[in-house]
Amino acid sequence: MIIESNGTKIQFTGPDIQIGKSRWVPIKYKDIEGWVNRGYLKKDCQLRAMAADESNYHTVDFRETLFSLSQRYKHSVKEIAKWNQLQPPYSLFVGQRLRISPPSPCYYRVVKVPANDVLWIRSKPIVKSQRVGAILHNGTEIIITGAELDIKKSRWVPVKYKGIEGWVNRAFLEKDC
Repeated sequence: MIIESNGTKIQFTGPDIQIGKSRWVPIKYKDIEGWVNRGYLKKDCQLRAMAADESNYHTVDFRETLFSLSQRYKHSVKEIAKWNQLQPPYSLFVGQRLRISPPSPCYYRVVKVPANDVLWIRSKPIVKSQRVGAILHNGTEIIITGAELDIKKSRWVPVKYKGIEGWVNRAFLEKDC
């Protein structure tokens, strides 16, 4: 798969790793998953958030194992493996960068909705789908749970808000983290 030079909506699916003199990052692009040399990608808010929170990462040293790291950071082997998309037998290598604490969700808040109105949560990413919930004009602590979809001239995202899951128009959300 080739990513165009102006490719957008590239999602990082895990922490980057050092291989030789290059840093590689796992990505998802148009339903294809793989690895890309980080040097070819422009930094975005996701990378800045990762860099700002370096205390959540550990660089593997000689003789360290997933078990020893789980003991050191007081998380289970399965948790650390999940946060880093590792599969058994969990082979680590010197210089590998691992997330050693759970990722923090980035919350969103409602914007561009009048004070006397709500943002409807829909069952499907279309305006005419069933309403499954509503978010007040000043709603906060909204979590985007998946990839954005472009449908006609609208961008829709799956969200979770106070236990309700569904779809909202992305134009009415702004990062609040």
